[in-house]
Amino acid sequence: MDSILIILTNQQHRYYLVCLSLLSSACFWLAWPPNHVTPLLFVALVPLLLIERQVEQYQYKHPYWTFYKYAYLTLFLWNLTTTWWVAHATVAGAVFMLLVNTFCMSLPLPLFQWMVKHHGQYVGYVALLAYWISMEHIHLQWEFSFPWLNLGNGFACWPEWVQWYEYTGALGGTIWVFVANFLFYHLLSKKASLWWLGSLCGCWVLLPMLGSYCIYANYQGQGEQTEVVVMQPNMDPYTGAFVDTGEILPIQERVSCFTQLSEMQLTPNTQFLVWPEIAIDSLFDEQKLDEYPLIEQLVSFRQQYPQLSVLTGINSLVGYSDKKATKTARFSQRYGYYDIFNTALFVGNQGTRATYHKSKLVPGAEIVPYIYSLAIPKILTPGFNGRLSSLGMQDRPNLFFNQKGIGIAPVICYESIYGDYLTDFVRMGASLIFSMTIDGWWGNSPGYQQHFHYTRLRAVESRRSIARSALKGISAFINQRGDILQATQYEDQAAIRHTLQANSVLTFYVRHDQFIANTALGISLVVSLGGILCKTSTRRKRKKRTHLTTVE
Repeated sequence: MDSILIILTNQQHRYYLVCLSLLSSACFWLAWPPNHVTPLLFVALVPLLLIERQVEQYQYKHPYWTFYKYAYLTLFLWNLTTTWWVAHATVAGAVFMLLVNTFCMSLPLPLFQWMVKHHGQYVGYVALLAYWISMEHIHLQWEFSFPWLNLGNGFACWPEWVQWYEYTGALGGTIWVFVANFLFYHLLSKKASLWWLGSLCGCWVLLPMLGSYCIYANYQGQGEQTEVVVMQPNMDPYTGAFVDTGEILPIQERVSCFTQLSEMQLTPNTQFLVWPEIAIDSLFDEQKLDEYPLIEQLVSFRQQYPQLSVLTGINSLVGYSDKKATKTARFSQRYGYYDIFNTALFVGNQGTRATYHKSKLVPGAEIVPYIYSLAIPKILTPGFNGRLSSLGMQDRPNLFFNQKGIGIAPVICYESIYGDYLTDFVRMGASLIFSMTIDGWWGNSPGYQQHFHYTRLRAVESRRSIARSALKGISAFINQRGDILQATQYEDQAAIRHTLQANSVLTFYVRHDQFIANTALGISLVVSLGGILCKTSTRRKRKKRTHLTTVE
């Protein structure tokens, strides 16, 4: 430790830039859920800004490459230390995600360096913030999407700090983090104690937090009281065995076990029962759903409770004619062109049956972006037999309603980290969010904990109560402030019941979810074009002066 401190205090040391890079990545890792050293987010970028200043002051031979390689190292290590657990599910997907995600996150940094060099530090700050927010927004939209480390998600363990996400969404947290880092860097670079700058740093960090606590203390849950039960069967997704007993039951017996476990908490007042993602992991042809004994078994069970609607995860298949085949469609002699979907099946208390297909797919595991099928060594894809094929996906969300008109958003696994996507459900009339997940692919790692806590931010953004059902854990109820009302432990076998409030009021963020992203994209475009035009104009003036000097 002493040697590191010596290096960090000696800007001429050969390992100075390396230590700054390692310091930045360590701050991000320690600040990220499920770690609780969250305030480090407010200074985690400072070492990177110091690297940029060092490169600029000492006029390195290759300044852009020097800055970029250390910035990439920081982001690579941050990704590695916080998302290494993806390798439990797929080594190929983990490597792919690690390299591509780090590259995407690194793109704003050389653009920032260029803006600082040619247009000054303060223009560079504005540009970096706009570029980074634009990157996070784009990362929520395309097929390489892995917004797991979007900076606003870093406050997932402390929703009390960010109750104002109901106005800004998680991108507001990104702005909070970046501006704090700019201020602390400026304070540090002055090498003197400036009380006004220190006060500004403190106010920028503390005032939003205090305001959030005021909102938190005064917020009252809204909406009709709705009793919900969630079931956690504690099954291994790889083998289908119950973790506590090691038994692998035939699918019909397994469903019977699920119903028995659920009945321990069901009452005549229960309106919704939620089972996990792919709880019934048989493959169903959606055109023949009524013909399957398993579906009839589920319908018969539901009929014992007149008010009850059931939501469960299944795998389903939809066939197409040649002309209607989608980009992800496969072909077989039996079905022709068809898609396999990760599906939410809703059995309503009016006898209705409806499906929703997961739309936000995990790159490398559920979708091979823009290729849709890829053969790779089997050792890299346990459980996938050496081939990654893309699941089908739905173009737009749809809701399910019970007899009382309460709309629910059937959010499947990975979709719960997409705040802007969940606003579509809410604008369509979702009063509750039901999150169905497995959270068993990654073992007992930080992965399932991060995924769970991110869900709490979605509750704040939309002011919707959330019921979460996981195959292995954590299953929980979360209120409109992001509080955990009741939760299971990892690898519990349990059913839990709670009364949630079905809110119908739209937050500012739900109504205007794109305003920060669109503003950032606009600023990015303006500063980029302005920078290019200024640079071009300067070159022309320089050439003109050179020409006049030559003529004279």
